[in-house]
Amino acid sequence: ENAVRTLSHAKNADAIVITGDILDYLSYGCEELAKKYIFEPYPNLIAALGNHEAARKIQGIYPEVMSYQEKKERLQGFWPNDLHYSSTVIDERVMLIQMDNCSEKTGFRSEQIAPFTEDIKKARENNYIVLLFFHVHISPENEKYEKASADLIGDEAWATVNLNRHGISASHGEASEKIINLIKSSPDVIKACLCGHMHSDFYCEIT
Repeated sequence: ENAVRTLSHAKNADAIVITGDILDYLSYGCEELAKKYIFEPYPNLIAALGNHEAARKIQGIYPEVMSYQEKKERLQGFWPNDLHYSSTVIDERVMLIQMDNCSEKTGFRSEQIAPFTEDIKKARENNYIVLLFFHVHISPENEKYEKASADLIGDEAWATVNLNRHGISASHGEASEKIINLIKSSPDVIKACLCGHMHSDFYCEIT
């Protein structure tokens, strides 16, 4: 009900972006609900993957029976955009980029580096503002964020967290390191990274 109500308020926006956890877990029931209430009414919606989408076992007792590739194919069958990377430009002013950074718990992916590099180049050439959307935030690696308080609490369990520990960092692998370096070296065009994993509203800066 909250999702339906929120989307109805946003229906006249230039773009609607959801930063993951649209599904509680990968099931036919969750798929049908997502299509009926989110994807079909808003066909131009942009959706990043969360950590729930690629899971079939959420706090349950049954083992996972699908490979990651099988889950990816199942999700891509009804997802509104490419699972791993997509970009679009709004009114020749703002570039929106969504990227998967948690579906295999390895952070960003090597196949995202080339299109991301090209989109940053395109943004510079055309004076676009770039907004990034993914599920897990980038670790600020700054001690002042070791005990960060939410500006707006959506889930009491995430009212105060260590944003350094819960974020994506170079330690997740070479692809994550390269993507993060691209972000940090492009403040002239990239103006914000918006993420959804924490279930509450936090703000941090990465340099």
